[in-house]
Amino acid sequence: MWYSQIEVKYNLIDDNQEIVITKLPVSEWQSYKALRLRALKEETKAFVSRYEDQVKHTDEQWQNRLATGKHMLFAKLGGQLVGMMVGYVPDPDKDKTVADIVSVYVVPEARGKGISKKLLETLLKELKEDGVTKANLTVNKDQLPAVHLYQSFGFFITGEEEGILGDGLKHTELLMSKQL
Repeated sequence: MWYSQIEVKYNLIDDNQEIVITKLPVSEWQSYKALRLRALKEETKAFVSRYEDQVKHTDEQWQNRLATGKHMLFAKLGGQLVGMMVGYVPDPDKDKTVADIVSVYVVPEARGKGISKKLLETLLKELKEDGVTKANLTVNKDQLPAVHLYQSFGFFITGEEEGILGDGLKHTELLMSKQL
C-alpha cells in the first residue's frame, strides 16, 4: 500500500477559501469513486476511460486503486472533494525516472480558482522528490484551458496522435513533456 499522508494548504485570496491538496486513505474510496465517475460522465472528451466501463468496477477495485496509487492527489475546497490528479511511473522495472500524468479533473463549480495549478505544482514537486526527471501527458487539443495550464508549467508539445476518447469518438491528442 502506497498511502502516505500529504496535506498542502493554499489560501485563495479572492474569496477567503482554502484549497487543501491531499492524498486519500483507502477508507475514503467512495469519495474517490464518486469524483472519478463524475469526471468520466461530465468530461467524456478528456478521458480515455469510459464511464460505462468504470461504473462496473467492484468496491475492491476502487479500494485497490487508492491503495496502490502512490502519486494520487486530491483537492478539497471547503472540506469537499473537488479535484484530482494522478502521476504514475508506467514501467518502473525499466525506467523509474519517467512518469505520466493522468486523471486530471476539477468539478465545474470549483474551476477558475487555481485548483488545477496547485494540484499540478504539488504533483510535480512530489514526482521530482521521488526521483522522476521527466513528466509526460496527453491532452485533447480542444481542451484549451488544460493545454494552457500545462504550457504555463513548461510542458511542450512533442507530437500529436489520434485516439478514441470516452465519448467514443476520435480526437486529436497532444503529447506533452517536461523535464523536472
